[in-house]
Amino acid sequence: MTDNYNLDRTASPVEKELNHLSDCWNVFLPNDTNYWLYYDLNQQHFHSAAEDGAADMFLLLPIWANLFLDFLIFHSLADYLIRLLLTDAPVWLLLLSTCLFPFFYMATEFKFAQLIHAAKLVRREDPFDRLLTFWVIFWYVTGFCWAVLPSAVFAYTMYLSQSDSRLSWIFVAIMTALGVLLHLLIVFGGEPVIAAKTRWFACRTERKLATQRLESYRALRKAVGRTKGTTSHYAQIATTNQMTTYFFGLTESATSIIRFVDREYYSLHPLDRPLDYRFGKYRRDRRDRLPGA
Repeated sequence: MTDNYNLDRTASPVEKELNHLSDCWNVFLPNDTNYWLYYDLNQQHFHSAAEDGAADMFLLLPIWANLFLDFLIFHSLADYLIRLLLTDAPVWLLLLSTCLFPFFYMATEFKFAQLIHAAKLVRREDPFDRLLTFWVIFWYVTGFCWAVLPSAVFAYTMYLSQSDSRLSWIFVAIMTALGVLLHLLIVFGGEPVIAAKTRWFACRTERKLATQRLESYRALRKAVGRTKGTTSHYAQIATTNQMTTYFFGLTESATSIIRFVDREYYSLHPLDRPLDYRFGKYRRDRRDRLPGA
């Protein structure tokens, strides 16, 4: 049985695949550009992470321990304060607040670490300026008080509720000392802790962007395969039925997208691709990259 296809029936499936191919390309393109822009801006962090990754784990381990410990220490206090301020607060709000509180407290500790580090750097340039020395001492003392506060609150609360909780004073002393130590490691960790945190967030964001880019490319590659198969199928039908004048085939943009996939430009840096496949900032930057750059 011979199929007789008119113009609309021949063009419609191909146009559908071409539109889908264009949609996949429009999703992949910003993901690809955003990934490479972020990678180029932060590649020094990635190189450092590759060299200092094991050391970073030991520097960042107190952070996770702090989150857990602060949740135990501040859970009752935060719950009490929220119930005092919001008498009819729902349970989910209480739980969310007590969970988020350690994150905000630790973010403030990182801010103290940055302030202490910045004050020391400024004082290093002019060690005889008494005002600069004052700020170093001020941020040290303030950061120390902030780091000690959680454990002090815990110890005082346990002291007041000793008759009810019946916890061993040895256990309370150990928890208090551990809390002080972990918080001091963050506040006075200085540049190593700040750099480790920066590298961790940079690598985490890079992995997220890379995943988005890869998923959109897989969809694009699948669309390319379907477009090539559908076009070939209907081109053969048009030839068999002598309807080649009514079959327009692939558009120029679709051919360009298929060439991008077939020649595996995905794996290349934008500046290593042909000019037609450099987008955004990379299209404006026409300089040839140096080998190994």
